Amino acid sequence: PDGTPDIDQPGVSGPTEMDDRVAASIDFDNNDIYNMGDNCVETDGGAHNLRVFDNRCFNTGQHSLSAQPVLGGPVYFVRNIVYNSPAEGPLKFSETPAGVLVYQNTFAGADTGPGGPVSNAHFLNNLFLGRGGSKPVLNIHTSTNYSTSDHNGFSLNQGPANFEWDSPPNNIGADFDWNHKLTIRRFKTLQEFSDATALEKHSVVIGYDSFVKVPMPNDADPLHLYNPEDMDFHVQPASPAHGVGVALPTINDGYPGAGPDLGALQTGLPVPIYGPRTWPGSGTNSWAHGYRSWVGPPQVKDALVSR
Repeated sequence: PDGTPDIDQPGVSGPTEMDDRVAASIDFDNNDIYNMGDNCVETDGGAHNLRVFDNRCFNTGQHSLSAQPVLGGPVYFVRNIVYNSPAEGPLKFSETPAGVLVYQNTFAGADTGPGGPVSNAHFLNNLFLGRGGSKPVLNIHTSTNYSTSDHNGFSLNQGPANFEWDSPPNNIGADFDWNHKLTIRRFKTLQEFSDATALEKHSVVIGYDSFVKVPMPNDADPLHLYNPEDMDFHVQPASPAHGVGVALPTINDGYPGAGPDLGALQTGLPVPIYGPRTWPGSGTNSWAHGYRSWVGPPQVKDALVSR
């Protein structure tokens, strides 16, 4: 995939004439993406220095942010908001991506089960809020025991295990052999997860009431579409997610408190601009904003109502 010819020959190494065609140093930022059947952003097939940051992704049928695969990385998923991904969740790690950094995102209304396994993955300062059902709120499969996760906030679902972290046996740093099964580790509580794995030592349990105004999506109505203008993803000052993050240079610079908030937005700082700077026409057309949650013309017994 990196353009190297005859890679199966041991004598071939180093730069080739195809190096300029490697998918590298690409940014996806400040997009407003909604009502998608599948991924909002795909870094699939990328190699190095891919950055997906300050995007807003609402109402995604399948996975929202995809790394299927990333060939070495790093790929950065930073300060993105994903809301209402009922089927597959906010992340997609199919086809064994490597070098995935997930920092300072807000994933709400979406149980995180990205598949994989992923290698050399790291999760910091994120908010993971599920849909309240039976799935784990976090379900990671990784081939490397040096993948890490800490300083995150999690809601709790109603199933027997809220957390699953599958990786090689503890005495093996990495195992990329498909014939070897990962060790399955499932836990009901965040404390059990942390005690058994040494991950999430500084992470916290939160609820949707941690936000200024974000409801849990109605799982009984998975086709419902939501408007981002109706929500405020800042965390409240009394939230366990307020001011408890770790400082990440160039990622959360300028936070006003003792520490950065978890999630995509910081208290006291402006919300990023998502999508076009102005809407068509006056820029404030209510119809344009309402179109985000439009579910089609009215119907009676599966027939369109004429107007």
